[in-house]
Amino acid sequence: MDSDYGVHRELSHLQHIRTLYQPELSPSLQGSNVKVEFGDAPTVTEVNVEHPTLRVGVVFSGRQSPGGHNVIWGLHNALKINSPHSVLLGFLGGSEGLFAQKTLEITDEILSTYKNQGGCDLLGRTKDQIRTEEQANAALAASNNLKLDGLVIIGGVTSNTDAAYLTETFVAAKSPTKVVAFPVTLNGDLRNSFLKTNVGFDTVSK
Repeated sequence: MDSDYGVHRELSHLQHIRTLYQPELSPSLQGSNVKVEFGDAPTVTEVNVEHPTLRVGVVFSGRQSPGGHNVIWGLHNALKINSPHSVLLGFLGGSEGLFAQKTLEITDEILSTYKNQGGCDLLGRTKDQIRTEEQANAALAASNNLKLDGLVIIGGVTSNTDAAYLTETFVAAKSPTKVVAFPVTLNGDLRNSFLKTNVGFDTVSK
């Protein structure tokens, strides 16, 4: 947890070119006031919604995989589009950083040299588990102390499973923090009837 996470990096020519790429978003993810209606063909309509200001924490819990930094980038953009005063806190050093409540506020400047780059360099990672009662309680304490509205856990099968168990701990404690698991893994083993694919697999398979 003592590494220089989140520092502005010197990029190679190729890395710099990568930062200029702007991923395409589906209409349902563009803007802040949209509603998706599912049917034979999903439709997107404009709605008037007032979004609250949120505090959200994000942690790398799984192993390195392409796309993790872009998940943080997209999360940051979505929060700021909906409410400019919302805050995204990254936990430094993976789950150990979460337990220790060691954070970095994510900004556009910090993201500038990590967009479209692989690895977990922005926040780092340690143990990819939040499983024991002690660990779950430490995650709960961090979320409560930092007044988080949401906790996003980025990782693979193990991390997503841990997130499901962690949700039960938060619900039992009547915590206002919502736990969200984001499937980022190079193994491609999270595909099912509810999830078309996971982030990272397409890149490494090519």
